Amino acid sequence: MNKGDSLFLYTDGLSESLDGAGNEFGTDRLSHLLNDNHELSPEAIISLCRKELHTFTGGGIPGDDLTLMAITRTK
Repeated sequence: MNKGDSLFLYTDGLSESLDGAGNEFGTDRLSHLLNDNHELSPEAIISLCRKELHTFTGGGIPGDDLTLMAITRTK
């Protein structure tokens, strides 16, 4: 990793979460979210992902475990 590069790790509880119509959150949606917000801090990225997931699922109870980790190389 070079200075400024980030790494985002997640369990399938994020990408496979379903909305009310049975659609998955999906890796394409996640990829766009991360690309559009790459300048955010790791904490802000995780917060944004949780907020977007909550909105997507309509605040429903997760059907699977959810683990998110984001790191950015600063030096």
